[in-house]
Amino acid sequence: MKWPTSDAKDHELGTATTDSATNDEVALDDQPPMDGGLQAWLTVLGGWIAGFCTFGAASSFGVYQALYTIEGTSSASNISWIGSVQLCLIFAMGLPTGKLFDAGYFHHMQIFGTLLLVFSLFMLSLADTTKYYQIILSQGIGFGLGAGFIYVPALTVQAHHWKKRRSLAMGILNAGSQLAPTSAALTIAPRQLLWRVIYPIMLNKLINGRVGFAWGVRAAAFLTLGLLIIANFSMSTRTTHIKGQAAARGPKKSIKQVLNDGTYWIATVGGFLAVLGLYIPYFYIQLFVSTHDLSPNLAFYSLAIMNASSFFGRIVLNFIADHAGPYNVVCCVAVTSAGLVFVMFGATNTAG
Repeated sequence: MKWPTSDAKDHELGTATTDSATNDEVALDDQPPMDGGLQAWLTVLGGWIAGFCTFGAASSFGVYQALYTIEGTSSASNISWIGSVQLCLIFAMGLPTGKLFDAGYFHHMQIFGTLLLVFSLFMLSLADTTKYYQIILSQGIGFGLGAGFIYVPALTVQAHHWKKRRSLAMGILNAGSQLAPTSAALTIAPRQLLWRVIYPIMLNKLINGRVGFAWGVRAAAFLTLGLLIIANFSMSTRTTHIKGQAAARGPKKSIKQVLNDGTYWIATVGGFLAVLGLYIPYFYIQLFVSTHDLSPNLAFYSLAIMNASSFFGRIVLNFIADHAGPYNVVCCVAVTSAGLVFVMFGATNTAG
């Protein structure tokens, strides 16, 4: 009988350790197992709140696009750069915030991002809407940087709590980016409250109503501050657990290995192109309806309807992605979304 060598024993031991460490039922830091529990769901709640205070506001830029264009701040093309800078910085900040996140500065980034974002909103409320540079500095750069310190880490921290049901958890979190409670809710009937939680409706009601632009933006800033404080207290990390899993998977890839990974670059470029085209309707839908002399009421609610529809898509499709695979779902949705963008150019009446 041939006894296993020392190397073979080490290999068997390493395999057993890996299997044990990657078992979802094992908590390496005496915390509850992944894919459930109060801590995990509170983190989803915090991420949900962070989503509609950051990415939700950026996705509702169509309200500002229409306002600035009508007031003659600049050309429609130049104004769209404000919203584009917002979205760009929200995701581009993933590079520095990812490094800081790994170093254990998650809550530090959340606090700094909250202060910067709220400060930028107050500066926007003081800005002269006819001065383009004031708006792009406060709303484009300032808000974008603040949101970047909040949004990407709020997404990343979900990996500390979810594995098998991660797509569903991320879908619930991202659904928050389309909804937001409104400070104007006190002025409407309780039975209508559910329909007044959409962020664009809040902005339209405040800015185009008796409140006006300055106090409308300030109301949104106060609301955002309170909600982000709740988000900060809700989210938590599981550093020891994640480090144990990383050790079980083996040594980390070097930067050179990542940069030479062709599959990674194809996925990154594909995602870049998808997002580049996907948000065109979010910027222009309200202005598009107005310039085609359609119902002012439809223009008022057009962006809100779009956001409300995506709320269900983000949850249902992410649930399917957990079973059918994320890339299979992404490919189908990307083709469908691209077709609908072209269809929009032929929609020149209310029914369309």
